[in-house]
Amino acid sequence: MNLILILSSVFLNAMAQVFLKLWTWKLILKESYFDTIISILTNYFLIWGLSFYVISVVIWIYVLSKVEVSYAYPFLSLWFIIVSFLWFFLLGESMNMYKILWIIFIVFWVILIYKFS
Repeated sequence: MNLILILSSVFLNAMAQVFLKLWTWKLILKESYFDTIISILTNYFLIWGLSFYVISVVIWIYVLSKVEVSYAYPFLSLWFIIVSFLWFFLLGESMNMYKILWIIFIVFWVILIYKFS
């Protein structure tokens, strides 16, 4: 159950980053300061991104209360992998050989820690 919560928190955090990135693309500055603030606060990408982030943090705090930090924290590195793939498939950002090698290294490292913790 703890592993499911850890992975859920990491995935939600990655989704938050994608939505916040999409929000920056939709950010439009208006002529008046008030209109700009309303535009920012009513953008659904920002709302979803912050919602995913808050849920992720709440789950993460619960996880930290249940497992050792040395077990939980390596899973945060999976965030890089999830975000890289989400940005590649959803946003069309580049994926080069160096990123792929880092992803393989991170997955191997997390598996080792999971197996021997």
